[in-house]
Amino acid sequence: MWHMVYKIYGKGHLLYVGEGSDVDARVDFHSKNAPWFKEADWIKECWLPNKEVAVMYETYLINTEKPSENKQKNNNSDMSIVTFDEDSIMWLDGHLNGHLRENY
Repeated sequence: MWHMVYKIYGKGHLLYVGEGSDVDARVDFHSKNAPWFKEADWIKECWLPNKEVAVMYETYLINTEKPSENKQKNNNSDMSIVTFDEDSIMWLDGHLNGHLRENY
């Protein structure tokens, strides 16, 4: 089953990286529970073949791109031995309007 990784930005700054199977539900959750979400204005997401790969990629992105609001999985792990074929990962992106995504 396909699973996604998403990045949430605010004013060009990477705020948060997450994973899940339903981006709308995750965005709605963050809009209600995360104080940092009021800064969010842009989202990028990519779909990966399964949850296990998505969790690995999420952890990789958290530890290499250092989003300001990720507290879990942000353990400064050495990711030098982990690689992903970034050219084969297609990111879709769009504005966040309130807590709803707009067109990509």
